[in-house]
Amino acid sequence: YNMDRMDKFQGQVRFLSIFVFDSDSGLFKEEIKLASPFEKEFSMLIPESLYGKSYDFLVWAGLDTESYSFPSSLQKGISKLEDFKVQVKGYEEQLVSKGLEPLWHGLIEDITFEINKEKTETISLTKDTKTFRLVFSFWEEDELVFPYDLPDLDVSIYSADGWYDYTN
Repeated sequence: YNMDRMDKFQGQVRFLSIFVFDSDSGLFKEEIKLASPFEKEFSMLIPESLYGKSYDFLVWAGLDTESYSFPSSLQKGISKLEDFKVQVKGYEEQLVSKGLEPLWHGLIEDITFEINKEKTETISLTKDTKTFRLVFSFWEEDELVFPYDLPDLDVSIYSADGWYDYTN
């Protein structure tokens, strides 16, 4: 949820992964855009090869290979939207010991572009990763004390499975 009610795309996103799915034949196109930062009001022209048919557009922003893995087995014309999943790296060992790269996703479905007809579609991105800041303070008789050595503290956040799917 964007508490600031402002567009944070330009300042926070470094790369986009755009997946275009044809409802009949599956994955049609994959495109990666890199920028640091992206220009304000980033837009992308749709190639003429996408005109005249209906497509689903799945966008992941921040999908870096340090924090996440996603199927390299996606195949054009075969893989369906439902096949797309992202996993947090390190989750297999049930331990992610470093901060995750921020991750966003967005999906618009059943979009058709026609030749000689101007059309703009906006894909809203939802931020999937959150940052938690934990502050521990212990008071004894109006005095701040810390009765533990740092190695004695163990903080964990658990997830059901470490996976994100196309609907997240």
